[in-house]
Amino acid sequence: MSNTNESVLDLPHDELAPTIWEQEGDRWVMKKEIVAAIERRLSLVQGLVEGRGEEWPPGGPARLLLIGSAGSFQWTPDADVDINVMIEPGWSSESGNTASTKLKPLREAAAETNGAEIPGTRHPLNLFFTDTENRNHLVADNLYSIPDQLWEREPEPGFAVDPWDLPAAQALAAAADRELGELRRAAAEIRDVLEFCSEEGEGDCAPGDLSEERSRKAAAQADRALAALRGLYDLAHAARDRAFRVAAKRGEGTPNRDPSNLAWKFLERNGYTPWLRDAAALQGNWTVETLTNFADHAFDFAVDR
Repeated sequence: MSNTNESVLDLPHDELAPTIWEQEGDRWVMKKEIVAAIERRLSLVQGLVEGRGEEWPPGGPARLLLIGSAGSFQWTPDADVDINVMIEPGWSSESGNTASTKLKPLREAAAETNGAEIPGTRHPLNLFFTDTENRNHLVADNLYSIPDQLWEREPEPGFAVDPWDLPAAQALAAAADRELGELRRAAAEIRDVLEFCSEEGEGDCAPGDLSEERSRKAAAQADRALAALRGLYDLAHAARDRAFRVAAKRGEGTPNRDPSNLAWKFLERNGYTPWLRDAAALQGNWTVETLTNFADHAFDFAVDR
């Protein structure tokens, strides 16, 4: 596991990311080239949508809001630039469809382009389409209106995590390490299962078809590890949801500072969340092939760490 003494959140800086922001007098504004890159990406998504015969909202988005660490004092050089593209919910009334239905092709097109870096930076750009009645953005620590070049919620100075909040997060990550280790040990057995099935012609080799005691034990060991990993994922995700629900109820953008969110942030920072998420998807729904592929990636993860 990575050094558990590192901050769960990004280390604070005295200025906003210089690749994204510049100062005009006493306020921070987004650089023109970043605004232009966002506009080009939006035009690209519009072209994809209309090229498929789908409808683009007349007049375009009602609001473009930057949220997330790229607009905070706790940025990293490769922080994602996340943009909420907000559409008026009544734009689809003529066709009788709900806004959420009409938003689907927009979201699908955006997903195809999300993650591509803004030219000249290491910042991936992501567009997230929603309607103006959605209030999820209200829990953001900062909000920047791109068309207006104005802060709707200015970023606050960076903060450090209270060391007393870390032990629970560290314990959760240590538990994930143990279960990934169990899965790695099971993977060695699963490899033998694949060889056995290939040699003996055992068909698809679903868990119920395994005839050797060693193979059955390996499958059971893998099932236990996947169940435990899913449990850790559910625990951390539920804590994160609680933090955001509390923030939404307060109407304040402070969920990242809530101790309930630290476990998730710690797992995310140390690269655990994709493995826990994949384990949750595999639990009770795996074949020897899919489980072995997962184990191969787990090996790579262990080596990289």
